[in-house]
Amino acid sequence: MNESGAGTSARYTVEKAMAALGSAIQDAAADPTRPVFHFHPPANWMNDPNGTVFHEGFYHVFCQHNPYSQAWDCMHWGHARSRDLVHWEHLPVALCPEHEAGEDHCFSGCAAVTDAGQPVIFYTSIGKRSPEQWAALGSADLVSWKRVQANPVLKESIHGDVEVAEWRDPFLFREAGRTFLVLGGRVGSDPAVLLYEATAPDWMKWEFKKVLYRHPDKSLQSLECPNFFRLGDRWVLMYSPYRQVEYCAGRFDPASLTFDVETNGQVDLSGRFYATNVLFDAAGRCVLFGWIRGFQDPHGWNGVLSLPREVRIGHDGHLRQTPVRELECLRGRSKQYGSVRIDGTPTGFGWPVTTLELRAVVEPGNAAS
Repeated sequence: MNESGAGTSARYTVEKAMAALGSAIQDAAADPTRPVFHFHPPANWMNDPNGTVFHEGFYHVFCQHNPYSQAWDCMHWGHARSRDLVHWEHLPVALCPEHEAGEDHCFSGCAAVTDAGQPVIFYTSIGKRSPEQWAALGSADLVSWKRVQANPVLKESIHGDVEVAEWRDPFLFREAGRTFLVLGGRVGSDPAVLLYEATAPDWMKWEFKKVLYRHPDKSLQSLECPNFFRLGDRWVLMYSPYRQVEYCAGRFDPASLTFDVETNGQVDLSGRFYATNVLFDAAGRCVLFGWIRGFQDPHGWNGVLSLPREVRIGHDGHLRQTPVRELECLRGRSKQYGSVRIDGTPTGFGWPVTTLELRAVVEPGNAAS
């Protein structure tokens, strides 16, 4: 049975998804161009990281996933966990679309654990209707999930007279004993991030509070995959605006629910990095993940996650990012080179490897760029 108990007649089930994945693994593993350091499901399509959470000694990553093809379609939630952010154990697909209930896709969202110890997933349910925010409850080890009877837990009518479009991608955060969600969308002509507060301890009832942030560029379609979290005495809002991922940093007052932006910038200069998510581990580190997209002609797979990065705020109020130190365990033999002139002429180093880490100091000289 799938997580909703719909039985074997359901169009999408965990068993069907895992069988389809299994049949594609050999093709995906045989592709010599597939990245080997970066997280990816066993085969087929993946995009946004979802529900990143540290729980009972494991780092959990869910992701947008089509187990049936290397192309985007019928979004499921893939799932894996790791003790060290480097070596990943693939787990059964966590969410399948409840096609019989009018659901075509399980879009992006978050995972967290209530004060009572109940793991909960919130995600955007997409069908031939307006987007809705649905919830699923997890087992203690986060491996199996079942939809709640109360779905949808948030509908567009929650906004009253405020008209919201492109409404999706819930992200949960907690502050001052209160539990909040942010969602991305568009309010009138403004690409925006909206704020909600839980009104029940099991997080099954919510209240729309306000528009937390309006983007000044009204040409943007919306702000996808918003993440709002505290780093020290600052708060960071990340969002994916159909171009390079951006951030704002500043002060958030949980009493007035105001966010005063002090700095802003790009999270990553590459347009291949998109749809971020973060978690905080036992050491208090903020670990950032993103989807790496744009692969050409892959065989049996498409998409990986960025290497996990530790994020902090610098003295200037801007983000600082470094690869997590655990990745150093991947290092093998090293080789050093002296001065190498970079003048447009190919340089051969004579080292027959297909994967490597390059550490270099570049002296620009009189180069213009």
